[in-house]
Amino acid sequence: MSFAVGLIAVLVGITYGIQPYGVHTMGWSNPWVLAAVIGGALVLSAIGRGGLMLGWLVKK
Repeated sequence: MSFAVGLIAVLVGITYGIQPYGVHTMGWSNPWVLAAVIGGALVLSAIGRGGLMLGWLVKK
């Protein structure tokens, strides 16, 4: 489930990042795009480290 959320966030961020935003030809300066790409990458990296933080806390 977490993998799907992270992947969808990254892909949606990329989709909106290639669309115009304000006076820019691409939307990479859009705060929502940055949050989606960075947040999705963080979720995916947390999965790669053995699970999300809640899963990590339960294991200990």
